[in-house]
Amino acid sequence: MARGWGRPQWAIGLLREAVRLRALHPELSGGRLAQTLEDLAIHEMRLTQFGEADAHLDAAARLLAIESQSDPAREELKAAVAQILMMRAGIAGALGNKAQVRELAGQAWAVSLTDPKLQAETQLLASASLAAVLAERPML
Repeated sequence: MARGWGRPQWAIGLLREAVRLRALHPELSGGRLAQTLEDLAIHEMRLTQFGEADAHLDAAARLLAIESQSDPAREELKAAVAQILMMRAGIAGALGNKAQVRELAGQAWAVSLTDPKLQAETQLLASASLAAVLAERPML
């Protein structure tokens, strides 16, 4: 299902239904809902449904931020938020909004982690993603 078997609209429909069902049960893992939202956004980006993808990524980041507040030891959640911010920066870049690209990249860069290796990896990813996004021309 992750690749949609060559049927991206079909995969998007299934993922939207999964999001709807998971949202009906907020007492369950917000992390799983966040992952489903991220998967949905990836399929939407492939079909240039950037507005929907950005909204789903924003919701995923908010869910992960809540999860990380409830369990601060799980720094991978904060790193995942930074990665989602860079995905959103990619969408902003595709739409030609370089100011938003810089803002989102700055937020990703500012994610503070206690594990120096994870901090370095996150900042490296943010820097490389920012350079790639700013080098591209708008798709639309």
